[in-house]
Amino acid sequence: MLREKGLPQVSGQPQQRRRLSQKPTCAKCGIYACWTGLDMRKAPSFCPTNNNKALIKKIVGSYRKPGKNRQVTLATDAVNVQGNRNWTRIQEVIEFCKKIRAHRIGVAFCVGLKDAAKVLCEILEAQGFDVSSVACMVGQVRKTDIGIHRTSREKAAGLGYMTCNPVSQAEILNKENVELNIMVGLCVGHDALFIRHSEALVTPLIVKDKVACHNPIGPLIAYNYYRYKLPRKA
Repeated sequence: MLREKGLPQVSGQPQQRRRLSQKPTCAKCGIYACWTGLDMRKAPSFCPTNNNKALIKKIVGSYRKPGKNRQVTLATDAVNVQGNRNWTRIQEVIEFCKKIRAHRIGVAFCVGLKDAAKVLCEILEAQGFDVSSVACMVGQVRKTDIGIHRTSREKAAGLGYMTCNPVSQAEILNKENVELNIMVGLCVGHDALFIRHSEALVTPLIVKDKVACHNPIGPLIAYNYYRYKLPRKA
């Protein structure tokens, strides 16, 4: 029996094998029929387009009905068309805000990137937006306040007294009734908590990566080097 390229062999009961063979793994696809317009019947068995037709049909319908999904989708398409290879990410965010008619903007930032956050807020205010910004250390919360003890390494470096407070960042910006939140360098995990508690739409401007100069795609592009830096499963 031929094994489909990119699909791991699965042992066990037929139902289990069928479920695992349909697990969405788009990153392993070799044809991307959904993007190229090819016949979807040529897509691999794990293709979520073929395996979720009813769900996708319902969601596509929501893009056509008046509401937030349609508003954001139309604005995003316009920004992509007009700004493609022409606008920086900052300008794209500004134009997106204008197209969804968002006036009150929130900026949730890491104190390590306070200079960049300050410049960003100045740019947004110069464009006429009402900007509220909240630093990650809001509340002056000590690690011991939430039951986290400093490591010996942190003590030796004089670090680790305070902890980030992403939930408060989100809730404070919620109180300001912002219409879009921009994340600037929140820690991995803290960004997830911020998104979870934000009532407004959230878009990242800067993603923290202290090794790659806040450019996480760098190691992926340099994969032939970087793959040796990460441990592999035995």
